[in-house]
Amino acid sequence: MSKRYTHSLSQFRSAETFLLHSDILAETQILERCRALMENTVVEAGLIVVGSLLEISARSLTGAPHQGRGGGEYVRHGRQDGAVYLAGSKVRLRRPRVRSKAGKEAKIPAYEVLSSSEEAGKKVMRAAVAGVSTRKYGKAIEDAATAVGVS
Repeated sequence: MSKRYTHSLSQFRSAETFLLHSDILAETQILERCRALMENTVVEAGLIVVGSLLEISARSLTGAPHQGRGGGEYVRHGRQDGAVYLAGSKVRLRRPRVRSKAGKEAKIPAYEVLSSSEEAGKKVMRAAVAGVSTRKYGKAIEDAATAVGVS
């Protein structure tokens, strides 16, 4: 069982006092940079978790990696570029490939779930209902356009 670490109330009060008496809150550039760094860190951590999920899902089809032994119905077939939705955004990554012994591409269950986004389709539908021209999807709803591949 992992040990739980907590911060004491005095540590929080010390941080609050520092922030109140410093000019850091007035420096919007610093705050924007901190926010951007924190968002990037969260996305990177999310990608690590997603990568592990994809590996586990591929392993559920192929079994553990081994050398020189034939086995199961599916085999690993390298990696390829792909994209998943993470925190509402489409993020590109390298995903494992799996094929059947007959050479047919197999679907990795975790990738199928993580690569589809009903929310992206809903964004496009809301914009269409709101009267946005279909010729201007790229400008009007840039994030939804990239999410569903509209250019």
